[in-house]
Amino acid sequence: MLRYKELHGYKYRVELEESVYINMVFDEPIIGNRYLRLSLCSKPAPASTLLSVKDGYMWDGPSGPTIDDRTNMRASLVHDVLYQAMREGLFDRSYRKAADQELRRLMIKDGLAQLVDPDLPQSLGKKHNTRFNRAWVRTRAQAYYMAVRVFGKKSSMPEKNPRGKIVVIP
Repeated sequence: MLRYKELHGYKYRVELEESVYINMVFDEPIIGNRYLRLSLCSKPAPASTLLSVKDGYMWDGPSGPTIDDRTNMRASLVHDVLYQAMREGLFDRSYRKAADQELRRLMIKDGLAQLVDPDLPQSLGKKHNTRFNRAWVRTRAQAYYMAVRVFGKKSSMPEKNPRGKIVVIP
């Protein structure tokens, strides 16, 4: 018997497991499937759950009229994983707002890190780490957040998931 899943629209695939702490707390201490694992950390911290995304996971990057770059790729991966977990019923859709907040938080964190990138020449790094650029990072992250709040609901609903249809051929 052949069993496969129809996949459309993916642009990226995780090549090495990625782990990131997120600011979400779930009822279950461990949630997961073949490609993701959410593990509640034993000590309270600002980010109290470890999300691990296994190699081979595919996602489409940031959605909408955006530019895929180093400031939003990790955030889009985490956001897509969390939305897929909601679609698959691994946790309730009441966590959608928290998932959207993680997108914004990670975009700010990664965007600010790019402003002080040690790989940039020292003079260029100082030039980019200005008040205007820090404000731009936060404004951009807020715009992404507002977009997923307004347009993301259907992407968290199982019946609205256009991908992942499993085909079975006897």
